[in-house]
Amino acid sequence: MITINFADGNDVVFSVPFDGKKYKVRMCWNHEGQFWALHLWDANNNVILANACVVPKFPLLMNHHKSNAPRGELLVLTDKESVGRDDFQSGAATLVYCTEDEFYGG
Repeated sequence: MITINFADGNDVVFSVPFDGKKYKVRMCWNHEGQFWALHLWDANNNVILANACVVPKFPLLMNHHKSNAPRGELLVLTDKESVGRDDFQSGAATLVYCTEDEFYGG
């Protein structure tokens, strides 16, 4: 499992390696809805996931395993029922990537 840290901001784009491949992640804070939205692209800028609501303790990639998607899962670890604007920076929530073996036991 790897912890994914990102800069503080309402709209942040960054690169991360999952399973030895580079991906681009965008985290956007939706002020009206009071939630984070996740976007994910492969190294060739092909969209894998767009505008997914980031919720705690739920596999965010579960329904998006295409050939260019990471094989594992993205999860938000927290004791809270929802993820607030400052929760990733304060440590109240943590975005993590679990490999396929870690998550699915595979």
